[in-house]
Amino acid sequence: MGFIAITNNAALKAKYEGQFDILYYDVTLREIFIIVRDKVHEGYELLTHPLSGSVKPNETPFKTVFIRKEKGKLNMDSLALIEGAIMTCDKFGGRVIDYKERIEDFQLVDMSLAESAIPALMAF
Repeated sequence: MGFIAITNNAALKAKYEGQFDILYYDVTLREIFIIVRDKVHEGYELLTHPLSGSVKPNETPFKTVFIRKEKGKLNMDSLALIEGAIMTCDKFGGRVIDYKERIEDFQLVDMSLAESAIPALMAF
């Protein structure tokens, strides 16, 4: 496949492992954005918006972002998007709603957003 999913959603990893490349991290949403930013600095580009679905960073603990390797150059558009997502996280001051009892619901929302992108990504 020409794309990679970076996620902290174990349900997405369990469902799609082996179907495409997945980098799973047991970290916060902000930390996922930092990992994605680091990948952009390594020459990857964003294929999906890090704040897709109009879900605010304090409204969900899970996020899946799809990326692909560029030809060794820094993609400034991708960098601006992921830096903006990090700033948006910071704007909410790290306040995350209590999700412990609804963890599966939040995983499902993230997976649904990711699944809406997968058919188009399969062309890569």
